Amino acid sequence: MTTEAWTVNYEASSAVYSDYNPLQDTCPPQDLPYAWVYIPILYFIAFFVGFMGNLLVIVLMAKKKGSKRLVDTFVLNLAVADLVFVCTLPLWAVSAAYDNKWYFGEGMCKFSSFIISVNRSSSILFLMGMSVERYLVVMKRVDSKSTGTKNCLIIACGCIWAVSLLLGIPSMMYRKLSHSEDTTGELCEDEDSIAFQGADLSCWALMALRRGLTISACLAFMNSCVNPIIYALMDHHFRRQVLQQRLRVCGAFQETQQTSVLSVSSATESSLMFASRNKPPSPASIRPEM
Repeated sequence: MTTEAWTVNYEASSAVYSDYNPLQDTCPPQDLPYAWVYIPILYFIAFFVGFMGNLLVIVLMAKKKGSKRLVDTFVLNLAVADLVFVCTLPLWAVSAAYDNKWYFGEGMCKFSSFIISVNRSSSILFLMGMSVERYLVVMKRVDSKSTGTKNCLIIACGCIWAVSLLLGIPSMMYRKLSHSEDTTGELCEDEDSIAFQGADLSCWALMALRRGLTISACLAFMNSCVNPIIYALMDHHFRRQVLQQRLRVCGAFQETQQTSVLSVSSATESSLMFASRNKPPSPASIRPEM
């Protein structure tokens, strides 16, 4: 064998082995096992519980009579933010069921991401406002019945909404649809995450990163349905309102049921009386004329 032939064969074999990556045979799947089954179920549970719970909070706070606490304003705004957010969970549940493929268009992708960002920022700020308000009330630094204090609270909530909407704009701008690796659909993700996929990381690091993001997203999405449960467990004022509303609904239902029973009984009595009046005389009661 000549030197040139040996050199050519060596270079060809080196090119083949340089393309070989031993991690491709040992790298485990990056997604959580059976995530397409239980993640959509969790999202739909969070949607139903969060929708009914936050809607109940909004109704109770809106129908509350008498003097309202300052913290009720923060609770009402937080419930509105959570209610708007949970309405997007069915979209993410369908996407998770189809291996994170997005079938609702780029506009809904941007809008849903914008809602998530606004909800995240507003939830943090409203919870912070609730903590500050409780501290000031306990320390008797503010008068909860003062009109000026209530006006300041309304202005603070407006500022929180404005800041949250501004913080949600980057998420809406940088979200877009990208082609998936199997080329069977499109993914709704940020541009920085698309660039991050090309980073030189081991398969184990990518697997840990992707699974960690999936678990953290599930926990963050479930948070919006937990707030009404926390109110019911920790706030005795909220529990009393729920109990009063339940008794009112049960009383109205019983009154309606009694009214229907009385109307049915009166209708039955009227029909019996009408039938007795129009009943023809029996042949035995008719005497023949002499």
